[in-house]
Amino acid sequence: MRFPSILKSEFLKYKKGALWKISFIVPLISFLMLFGDWYYRADYLTSAKVLKKLNDIGVENKWQLILFENHMGMQWNLLLILIISLIAAIVNHVEYSENSWKTILSKPAKRYKIYMSKWVVIFIVTLISILLNSLGIIAVGKILKIEETLNLNLFIKYIVLQTIGAMAIISLQQFISCFMKNSIVAACIGFCGGISAYMFYQGKIISKMVPYTYTFDALPFLDASELTTFVVISFIAAAFWMALGIIKFKRVEV
Repeated sequence: MRFPSILKSEFLKYKKGALWKISFIVPLISFLMLFGDWYYRADYLTSAKVLKKLNDIGVENKWQLILFENHMGMQWNLLLILIISLIAAIVNHVEYSENSWKTILSKPAKRYKIYMSKWVVIFIVTLISILLNSLGIIAVGKILKIEETLNLNLFIKYIVLQTIGAMAIISLQQFISCFMKNSIVAACIGFCGGISAYMFYQGKIISKMVPYTYTFDALPFLDASELTTFVVISFIAAAFWMALGIIKFKRVEV
């Protein structure tokens, strides 16, 4: 079977499921949180004291500030991990709940294509969430009248960096969810990983080894050397966990 046919079949499974609701509901919650935060605390957040403190990490204007507040203040970096963990659990739970793995693995399709089709579904739904979140930030800024000119390049870069960081987490969560029959436990591992990410992030070495910390560095105004390291490590981790998953999936007995 050709990969597009496998991918189409995979998407049809979730046509009316919770998958798409998650991709819209979580960014909506994030939008409401940011709107309330900026509405009530704009004077404090845009004060010279706060801006001076954030200058050290590259925040120089209000659009960068609202982006930072969304990412770290409103915990979008953790919500993104939550989204990926839920989506990965749902995508693989379908096969366990319907006991259809045996049927799928018996089809005349290469196993790596089956495994990758699920990865692609998780990736696309995650990307939709990332795009909606960025549009939500812009909407909050426009509604609450940030006077400065909107820098679209800032948000494009933000979307790209989040996507790169998310790829490593997707590969890890797909690996966990695919080989763990209990999808609730698989999702909980992702949640715990996200919550523990703050602790892991404190270590220079371990923070590079644990994909759950990668969303912390997906900020477009960080130092160029930091972003280069972030991009390289994210691609390596994504490739590693994807390759490991494919190798293991090929050895699964029907």
